Amino acid sequence: RRLERSVAGFTIPHNIKLTWIYDLPLGKGRKWLNDSILSHVIGGWTVTGIHQYRSGDALSITGANVQTTLFNGVIRPDWIQGVPVILNHNADVQTNSSGALYLNPAAFARVPRTGNNVPLRLGTAPVVMPNVRGPAWFSEDFGLQKKFAIKEATGFELRADFFNAFNRALRGNPVTEVTASNFGKITGTRGGSRNIQVSARFTF
Repeated sequence: RRLERSVAGFTIPHNIKLTWIYDLPLGKGRKWLNDSILSHVIGGWTVTGIHQYRSGDALSITGANVQTTLFNGVIRPDWIQGVPVILNHNADVQTNSSGALYLNPAAFARVPRTGNNVPLRLGTAPVVMPNVRGPAWFSEDFGLQKKFAIKEATGFELRADFFNAFNRALRGNPVTEVTASNFGKITGTRGGSRNIQVSARFTF
């Protein structure tokens, strides 16, 4: 039971999310260019932003593809104390067998087992590794919109949204199955590439 005690898999210790809206001080009813022809062209724009920066996901290390109805069907490996678990916080994404490791294979070992691949005991790794996380998450989305007033209850709105505006290639989590040939490596990305969306809306 002691081995089952750990932090929750959804625990995120640091998560900063910033949302802001800024009306550009140009155009009718604003500080500058409020009574000229340009006020209808460059005035009335609003810029918005959503920023999120958080810790990486919690990681669970598994030890073998063992068929068992006990222990939630998972046998975890032994955790070798005193050996660093993360080798390279800046490891690049690798889609093949080469490349830098994120997790250290020497920090874990398979538990003893019989000739029929039956584990003789539980591993010492907890359900979720403490203070061991995948790559951090960084995200910035921006929006730009302009409203054109036609009548009191009628108007037109033009908007552009920029998701993942800086086109960050966020790294996925490393492979956490110790028997896998690419254990400890990051083999994919997450979050998607930059996406720009333009929309127009007529209200009445």
